Amino acid sequence: MDHLYTNEEGRTLIEILVSIVIISIVVIPFLSVFIQTTKSINHSDTILDATYFAQTHMEDIHNISETYTFDEAISFLNTDSKYSLISNNETSYNILIETDKYFGEIEIQKVNDSNLTQIVISIYEDNSKNKLEAKMENYVTWES
Repeated sequence: MDHLYTNEEGRTLIEILVSIVIISIVVIPFLSVFIQTTKSINHSDTILDATYFAQTHMEDIHNISETYTFDEAISFLNTDSKYSLISNNETSYNILIETDKYFGEIEIQKVNDSNLTQIVISIYEDNSKNKLEAKMENYVTWES
């Protein structure tokens, strides 16, 4: 019976703890890289979505500029349900866009006495306008 206890090739508790510590030292830096990568991907997705949202509205305004005169376009945007005219004067108009995900502001400003108009679209996280997600600027000419 004594020969059963003479062959003790098991691992001690110290050896197991040391191996766990070594594995932890190797694995923990990789985990922080994965976490940072996930945060970067989520932030990039937000920026891409906001830019796409701005691009869509910029294309809408460009299409409107090819169809309507400037005054007709402002009237059209004022009656469209996805836009809300908030301020205007002879040469400058501010229009709001609001969805479940984003809050946007479109600034339309005539350039001197020409047919050229500056369009600036700013997309925010919410209507507090604390965090700008995307901004797009373009110049368009209007149908005469």
